Amino acid sequence: MKYLPCFLFLLLTSLISLSHADSVTVSSDPINNDITYILPDEHDNTYGYFVKRFDSYAVGTGNAYVYNDGGGMSSTAGAVKIRGMTNKSIHVETTSMGDAGTITVGLFMANGTTTPTSWVTISETVYSGTQTGSIAASQMHDYDRIGIKRSGTSTADITVKETYTREAR
Repeated sequence: MKYLPCFLFLLLTSLISLSHADSVTVSSDPINNDITYILPDEHDNTYGYFVKRFDSYAVGTGNAYVYNDGGGMSSTAGAVKIRGMTNKSIHVETTSMGDAGTITVGLFMANGTTTPTSWVTISETVYSGTQTGSIAASQMHDYDRIGIKRSGTSTADITVKETYTREAR
């Protein structure tokens, strides 16, 4: 009986996190499963969400962008609603580069629609070899999506993690 309150708390927290993910992504997109809601804390009252877009993802050599860990390439794949988020942090780590090819990480933005299909390129950063880096996303816009593509003759692994936060009022 003493485990029932703990179980109910964990169930409620999971349901809140899932419902929040549905409010910032399309539920059928694999990216929906990679979002964790950040509750306001006692330090600075900041809240938002953490997106684990790619986690040691083996990107192929097709040199075409994929936008989620399901290999999504459609015009809506990987879209995350970030309207109102004032702090955006994107971390990239490439590993297991098997040849002299490159991985390009593209940051794209869209505005004003619940299912964006027209994207503007903010930046394209090219990585070669095993390295880590971060991408600045200072523009204010409604939706982000990050794509990765690989040139070369063998696959490579990449991890892309994002944090979107703002201060609660």
